[in-house]
Amino acid sequence: MIYLNNSTTTKVDERLVKIIEKYSTQEYGVATSDYSSGFEMKSKEAVESAKKIIAEKISGQPGEIFFTSGQSESNTQVLRGLGKGHIITTKIEHSSILEACKALEKDGCSVTYLDVDEEGKIILDQLKKSLRKDTFLVTIQHANQEVGTIQEIEKIGKICRESRVLFHVDASQSFLKEQINVEKMNIDLLTIAAHLIHGPKGVGALYARRGILLKPLIYGSRVLDIPGIAGFGEAARLWKEEDNEKMRKQTKRLLREIGKIPKTIIFTPADSLPNILSVGFKFIEGEAIVLYLDSEGIVLSTGSACSGKGLKPSHVLEAMGFGEEDSHGSIRISLSRYTTDEEIDIAIEKLKEVVGKLREMSPIKG
Repeated sequence: MIYLNNSTTTKVDERLVKIIEKYSTQEYGVATSDYSSGFEMKSKEAVESAKKIIAEKISGQPGEIFFTSGQSESNTQVLRGLGKGHIITTKIEHSSILEACKALEKDGCSVTYLDVDEEGKIILDQLKKSLRKDTFLVTIQHANQEVGTIQEIEKIGKICRESRVLFHVDASQSFLKEQINVEKMNIDLLTIAAHLIHGPKGVGALYARRGILLKPLIYGSRVLDIPGIAGFGEAARLWKEEDNEKMRKQTKRLLREIGKIPKTIIFTPADSLPNILSVGFKFIEGEAIVLYLDSEGIVLSTGSACSGKGLKPSHVLEAMGFGEEDSHGSIRISLSRYTTDEEIDIAIEKLKEVVGKLREMSPIKG
């Protein structure tokens, strides 16, 4: 199998297996008390170690890292935990942000959904004009899950800080793939996830600047996923910049070769994540491409992979100004540190073959 859907999830690094097993079968104590036994203290030390590693990666402090079950919980905790008023977000966010905002509107909150340009970037002047006296939160993703667009987070953070509005960034896709400095970027709250960096599934983290108080989503004592947290910390420690450079070169090669296919649309902008490429092919359905490639053992996705089932047009591409026809022909290829050059060669060859076959079958000719 050739797995090219790494913006949905990634393979767990095999070097983590022993660590996860250790805290599952040997040092399996909980870490909920300040007065833990020696046995439980080992689990607590694992949590603190993971906090330190993750905090260093974003230039934060260990005491500002809180572990969650992943991206959706972290995002929901921010949106549900700060009170009511006016929220600003964008039209291209992850479903966990957009759906939570829709729910909050029913509860009395007001939400402004910012437009994006043809590259998927927000217009800073629109952000400034959207700020109101009752605006308490701006939540904008660092990088888009579908096309890889990177937002100007430092500039956005400066606007928010000057306006005394809290700034939340969903960095689930960009964590370790792009530089993040919560101090320099004026970030108050930050979401990250383990399963997108070859860590275990079901574990994430929320950075909350010291002094920010969030109402809890869950009451009572909580047993942390120590094996997952230990694995998360180790996955972050093991990530190297060389991984990003390798993926960037492979993505550029994919772009160059796929661009040779007639009537191809490139949705991913030049300034984007190193591992995501979104493209479209006129007169054929992306869904058909994905199914054909799946039968050849190549896994990738179409449209917004996290937005649900069905042939709904991508909300991201729609916001970027692309029509329904172009959106339906879109696919997303996303790489990982384990993607090989040989796999890229095979994927290019099979994609060209599949697009050719589907166009021959298509009743629409251009």
